[in-house]
Amino acid sequence: APKPLKGIWKMTGESIRNISKVYIDAKSRPGMLRFFVGRFFVVEALETVIFFMGIFLVEAVGFSDDKAVIGNLNEVTVFLLAVTVFTVIGSLTWGFLTEKFGPRNSLLGTVALWVVTLTGILFISSKPIFYILGSLAGISLGGVWTTERPLLINLLSDNKRLAEYFGLFALTGRMAAVVGPVIWGLTVMAFTTWGPIRYRFAIGSVLIMMITGLWILRKVPDAR
Repeated sequence: APKPLKGIWKMTGESIRNISKVYIDAKSRPGMLRFFVGRFFVVEALETVIFFMGIFLVEAVGFSDDKAVIGNLNEVTVFLLAVTVFTVIGSLTWGFLTEKFGPRNSLLGTVALWVVTLTGILFISSKPIFYILGSLAGISLGGVWTTERPLLINLLSDNKRLAEYFGLFALTGRMAAVVGPVIWGLTVMAFTTWGPIRYRFAIGSVLIMMITGLWILRKVPDAR
């Protein structure tokens, strides 16, 4: 086999062996595997919302993506900018809450807030209320990003394998970022004949992912 191909196979084999070692080690750490599985469902939902929210706003809620409402910005852009601002606010707020209540309780709180927000997105079509839901989504998004890494560090309890665990952390995040949008796409395709309501079904699938993640994460120990 050509040398470049041999190098690829070697790197792939080493990666698989490293993941296997981390998996075996994780089984001996209370709550670690549960954390990774629960986080997978949460990130799966988050990445899907980030990827498709613009389409959902136009197709299901009636936002405009071609009519300027503030300067040269259309409704969708204004909405997403508002979400971004509240994501920053959420990161700062949840950082404080994580210090006070611990990353485990804070992560559960932010995922629970996501469940409430997605439930509202599923059933509500009012644009003014959607801006409120968008604010909550931003706060929740910032919360997940702020709390999940400290919880992983606490569950690890030592820094000897920190790099390996963060490698697995990144890998599962990338996998979730692929699986979630695929599920969304399949849901939209399955309900094509239902018109715009098919996007509500897709949000329903995202809500199920988030509830599943919350259900799994609730038994992760508080490792402070």
